[in-house]
Amino acid sequence: MNIGFAYANQTLEIATRQGVAATSASLIPWVVTLSGGFAANFIYAVFLLIRNRTYRDLTAKGAGKAYGKAIVTALIWFCALGFYAKATVLLGPLGSSVGWLAFNGLALIVSNAWGLKDGEWKGFAQPRKMLLTGNAILIVSWIVVGIANGLA
Repeated sequence: MNIGFAYANQTLEIATRQGVAATSASLIPWVVTLSGGFAANFIYAVFLLIRNRTYRDLTAKGAGKAYGKAIVTALIWFCALGFYAKATVLLGPLGSSVGWLAFNGLALIVSNAWGLKDGEWKGFAQPRKMLLTGNAILIVSWIVVGIANGLA
């Protein structure tokens, strides 16, 4: 996805030449990048629904609650991507690499925190220790990259 974003930056440049603020124009490449993924995933999902005859599940009891959760999750994910896109512009030339590190690292740490909160790691002391070590490494890497970016 980040590669698609990097190549779709021409749309950002066109928009900024037309007077759109760079931080706002940073959302345009995501439309281009995510459209291809959406098309492929949508077509494959419809294919699986038909092949497995699971399309009936779309109207099953409890489906409304699942739709609600999916919509909320999608909105949160899109807002996160929007913040990432705007941050890449503010970070300058290293935005896509530094921003991608921070974006994905934060996503991992937040999901790990929810897993710890919900008790997913109870009874798994050694893997839990590795998880916490990995989170610490991510945080240290942000500090190192931030310092290096500040010195550049």
